[in-house]
Amino acid sequence: MRSLVCLVWLIGLPLLGSAQVHLAPPQRGPGLPGPEAGSFLIVWGAEPGAVAYEYVMSDNPQCFAGCTGDTRQQIVRDTFAIEYGLREGRNYYWITRIHYADGVQSPWTLISAFRAETPAALPLLRVGPNPLYEGPLQLHIDWASDRRWTRLELALLDLQGRPLGITHSPRRQHPLWRLQEARWTLPPLPPGSYVLQYRPQSGGETGRPQSLRLVVR
Repeated sequence: MRSLVCLVWLIGLPLLGSAQVHLAPPQRGPGLPGPEAGSFLIVWGAEPGAVAYEYVMSDNPQCFAGCTGDTRQQIVRDTFAIEYGLREGRNYYWITRIHYADGVQSPWTLISAFRAETPAALPLLRVGPNPLYEGPLQLHIDWASDRRWTRLELALLDLQGRPLGITHSPRRQHPLWRLQEARWTLPPLPPGSYVLQYRPQSGGETGRPQSLRLVVR
């Protein structure tokens, strides 16, 4: 009976594939880390008319129901989920489907996969490309340094520390999300070196200012 259940899930539902899009983590890449070690996020696209989303995650690529292995299944209202206690270095496979108000459910999506790899703590802010030649500046934020902070206050200064009136305030997307990326489209700047100063904030509390050097070509 168990083999039959596995066969139905492997050949039937997941392989039909609904139009729902899985946004993160990247297919077969490292997982998107959650707020603590062993926790990882999966993110999918919102669908019009959806009242809930269902996902199944398993470390068994051959089966999603009634099989051996670490299998988790939940129905949620958000377009993301966090699972805790995943085993480091193991591959996990996941599928989703949509629940509509009239009780109808979409087909299951195709299978997505990621590796449970928790990255070491990173600086609060990294930027790239640096040197910057053209296009927006990519901001890489690791909120793991302090979970209190909810936003960053960025300001561009010259090398003498004088503000240039160019500021940006990216906010934390979700209190449980650790890594975040954002874009900052800067106005045209003369080639040269600048100081990018940033301060973490939360409500009325402000952290100590930090800075890094930005080169514009």
